[in-house]
Amino acid sequence: MTTIVYSNGYIAADTRTTFPKHADLRHTVCLGCGESHDEIADNTSKIWVPEKSIKWRDDTIVAVAGAGNKAQIDKAFAMMKAGANLIAKVDVLREFNEVRNHCSYGLIIVTDNKVIIYRPNHYKKEYEKVYTLDDDVAIGSGEDVARFTLKAFGCSVYDAVTAAAFVDPGTGGEVNWVDCREGADRTVGTASILTKEEFTAKMRASNPFPL
Repeated sequence: MTTIVYSNGYIAADTRTTFPKHADLRHTVCLGCGESHDEIADNTSKIWVPEKSIKWRDDTIVAVAGAGNKAQIDKAFAMMKAGANLIAKVDVLREFNEVRNHCSYGLIIVTDNKVIIYRPNHYKKEYEKVYTLDDDVAIGSGEDVARFTLKAFGCSVYDAVTAAAFVDPGTGGEVNWVDCREGADRTVGTASILTKEEFTAKMRASNPFPL
């Protein structure tokens, strides 16, 4: 559930998540996995921009995007807003594992020097992969489509999330985005997901080859 993409200094995410009909968050699972006791919400903001300086190891966090269900994303952002050092206090990632959940989940963390994917794996151990600010990075149930769109067409992060929404039922709602480049206004923006017709016309306009 989710598509989050970083490329060329921008990060974007859809707003679709699942949330439980009942109070026991440990039984929330991705709607796409066939469970009927979850509901879809298309208005969850998955990107957080710190209002004060928060460090990830030795770097300053610029923006964080969370993949998973709404409870997981809210928990991660709450800990980070409280100034928690997630390397020293990885409770939030471990609690992700405690939720019986088959969603793609974790964090993309954009700092002033690098981009990090941070999430637990199936063996309940932390997984961290570091990229440069020039790399293309994606996580979530639509990450393969998003990554292909970036590589094949040189599209924006907005277009990559849109393309994922066409084929991944876990991606939807709207697209939130942030300009993470130095000196940029890091306000979270919102845009509608293009229709297939609009997306096709946009791609043809940028590549008018008749085939």
